[in-house]
Amino acid sequence: MFPIARAALSFLDISEYWSREIYPPASSHELLNTLVSAWWLGELRGDSKHSPLQLLKIMYTSMFRDDLGIVFIVGDGAGPLPVELPDGSLKLNLRPQIHVPSSDTESWDEAACRDAFHALAEVTERQSIESYREFAVMLPSIRLTCEEFNTWCRERGYPKPKFWRPPLKKSKRGRPPEYNWNGVKALLETYVSGHGPVQTIGELLQKCADFAFELHPGKSTPDDKTIREAIKTHALAAAAGLDPGK
Repeated sequence: MFPIARAALSFLDISEYWSREIYPPASSHELLNTLVSAWWLGELRGDSKHSPLQLLKIMYTSMFRDDLGIVFIVGDGAGPLPVELPDGSLKLNLRPQIHVPSSDTESWDEAACRDAFHALAEVTERQSIESYREFAVMLPSIRLTCEEFNTWCRERGYPKPKFWRPPLKKSKRGRPPEYNWNGVKALLETYVSGHGPVQTIGELLQKCADFAFELHPGKSTPDDKTIREAIKTHALAAAAGLDPGK
């Protein structure tokens, strides 16, 4: 059964298999929280449908946000005030506080919400995704490639996992591809981590053209048809964080 020869695994699967070998020992539940926490921090992305910024906006604007195990604080505002009970005692709101820059989510960007991401990562690590489970149901299903997971483990100082080895790629005969689309994908992910997700298909096309040109030995720019085919073949829209509805 081991090592597992699959190209990608979900957070849930990784946490289950990883718990069998990691030392010091940790449960699959603890490791799942660690992976989701790393997602909030932008250390992992995988094939997530939403970016941390997009999910934060969804949570904040939801009519159910007051039912969560966290409380949003806008700007420099104070936290919830104690509630006086009939017997004269005070009931304190001890829910973790998530500070957001303003009530206007359209003005938010990655940099302005960094404190909120760190707070959500800490809540996840300490209390689990149960604190906001209504909005976290898809997070355990985020899939990582073996390469992305191993890179993150190395950066975090974890020993290289033994439970997972990706399937060997069969060599293909013939002419090598003209453009380095895997390199373009990596540059898109780096761009998103620093500037936030690409907002429109036009912006995605331009970024792909620029990065493909940058990586091409002869500094050649692919045509529109080539770029659009590469977006589908290499999942470049997901790497760029582009909302499928746009």
